Amino acid sequence: MTYYKKMITIAFAALLFQNTAIADTKYEVEIDPSTFALNGYAFHARILPESMPQWRLGAGIYSMEFPDIFIDMNSKNKGLGWSVTLDQGIGLFAEYFFKTREKGWYVRACSELP
Repeated sequence: MTYYKKMITIAFAALLFQNTAIADTKYEVEIDPSTFALNGYAFHARILPESMPQWRLGAGIYSMEFPDIFIDMNSKNKGLGWSVTLDQGIGLFAEYFFKTREKGWYVRACSELP
């Protein structure tokens, strides 16, 4: 198992097996179908701890191949015949809502590892 896969496994385990307010904690799972259309995948898991009512924490893993139209958007790249593939990316993030969780303004801190 690669370093990144170990890291995402540990992050998911930490999110899913926390021991504070387990019964009232909410969980979210997200799969992005657009990445499948780009020959990849995306899976994100989020936890909304009841003990931290203004926070949402999460982790995700994703991969995709960028289509030529995205590469050719920059005229300097057009017709050079190269491609861009994101083999595997991992993201960890935390969101803080100023009022009620999932409503109104919020700030997000994230760390992405391609």
